[in-house]
Amino acid sequence: MGWSIGYDSRWDRDIGYGVPAYCDHPGCRAEIDRGLSFVCGGEPYGGDAGCGLYFCGKHRSHAGPEGESICSRCERGEAPFAPAPEHPRWIRHKLTHKSWAEWRDEHPEWVRQHATKGRRSRERWP
Repeated sequence: MGWSIGYDSRWDRDIGYGVPAYCDHPGCRAEIDRGLSFVCGGEPYGGDAGCGLYFCGKHRSHAGPEGESICSRCERGEAPFAPAPEHPRWIRHKLTHKSWAEWRDEHPEWVRQHATKGRRSRERWP
């Protein structure tokens, strides 16, 4: 099983190292991906120690019960941060790449809501 692209139903968003993203720490615009190396808790969906959100190195520490990389709120046992908005490159990819055509047909409301957001970035994501 690969971790390039998946879906997290808890946070209602795409995850995986193939998904460009912003750090979920409020106000941070660091560009990361939603792969295992950035997830709070070190495991998909956060495992037992984390919230399952994604943070840059500045906003994660190795303070989990078994040395997992977790965010400051999980370190203190607090409620998770609100997730950051989707990265425009990811929105653009989902709106335009042929591999997402069937998904777009099945999710017209998402397409309508995001149609202008994906135009902000012309950068390509591998």
